[in-house]
Amino acid sequence: MKKILSICIPTFNRARQLNHQLAWLAQDIKGFEDECEVIISDNCSNDETQSVIKEWQMAFVKTTFKPNRHDENIGCIKNITYCLNVSTSQYTWIIGDDDLILKNTLAYVLKTLKKTPDLTLLYLNFSDLNIKTGEVISEHWFDTNLDNNKNIYDGKTTFQHCIEKNFGSVIFLTATIYRRELAQAALKQWPNCVKNWGCLAYWSGYCASQGNVVVTKNNYIKCIVGVSDWQKDPKAWFKIIHQDIPEIYMKLQKIGYPRNFYRKMIFNLLKEELTKDNFFRRFKYYLWCFIHWPFWFMKIVSYFLFFIYLAIFNCKIPIFTTDSTQYYHPLIE
Repeated sequence: MKKILSICIPTFNRARQLNHQLAWLAQDIKGFEDECEVIISDNCSNDETQSVIKEWQMAFVKTTFKPNRHDENIGCIKNITYCLNVSTSQYTWIIGDDDLILKNTLAYVLKTLKKTPDLTLLYLNFSDLNIKTGEVISEHWFDTNLDNNKNIYDGKTTFQHCIEKNFGSVIFLTATIYRRELAQAALKQWPNCVKNWGCLAYWSGYCASQGNVVVTKNNYIKCIVGVSDWQKDPKAWFKIIHQDIPEIYMKLQKIGYPRNFYRKMIFNLLKEELTKDNFFRRFKYYLWCFIHWPFWFMKIVSYFLFFIYLAIFNCKIPIFTTDSTQYYHPLIE
């Protein structure tokens, strides 16, 4: 009998946080061992991660427990992708090793998955927590006022609403439970998505386009912010805004999301760039990027201009992305 849920934890050099996460899971999984499999993927850590995994392995003897250690660090997104590819249950839940998940969340997740068999995507609402300052920026990252008594929504419409409200919500790993075969199909559809910072939004959008979505009103997670490696990379944010996020919108259009949605999201990015406060605040940063990496800077800018071009004109034109050269046909509504 196929298990309902694969619970996956990709990790790298966070032995202390992993220990805390496994302590939570060991308690929350009690009574549901037969319905779950647990996958831990160590991205070649050089701290005490392997010792932590071995110490906790006996706590999961009643469930399927699959530890893995890569021979070399394959990168964060590829480690996440590994977890998706080796999961075998109906649904896959990939959780961050440092996020705080409330007690009895697993019971709620399994109950929801079992009572809604046509579900293709489950979003758990969450707040954030800056681990350095203790500051909470947002109490709820997903809209708590979606108008549906059953809390079950048309997938494509709901996903558009969520990503328009906050792109960050739909790429938060721990908040997202995918129907496994659909997420794997999304990865096959766009294998090079692993080179895009926002690839999880594409997986979610693909799953949402195939069925119904649940978005919880209540919070089940606290997202730890301010500690990600990409947030410390001076080049990362420029590429994310001007190449990765627009490419996600373009890929979503290719799988059936409306052209007007693509146009709206690209223009929203452009509007944010050109507002007075943002423009002057970012100008020095952009100038600094240009001075340090002029060819790289111009390459990213050319991508962004191309995405704007696609938003304005409806035409068949080639693009060089992380894939080989392809032709994109914007949808006509």
